[in-house]
Amino acid sequence: MRFAIALALEKAGFKAIGTTSWGIANTLGFSDGELIDFDQHVSIIRGQTV
Repeated sequence: MRFAIALALEKAGFKAIGTTSWGIANTLGFSDGELIDFDQHVSIIRGQTV
């Protein structure tokens, strides 16, 4: 379902979709506050939209 939503937003013309840094950090057991390596963060976000 989440992939369908991302595709619908893309087809509607959105250039970007915001993510929650807290949500990503929390799923990895971190508190929010830039404790996750940037490349790892981007990799996680890309995995959500594939």
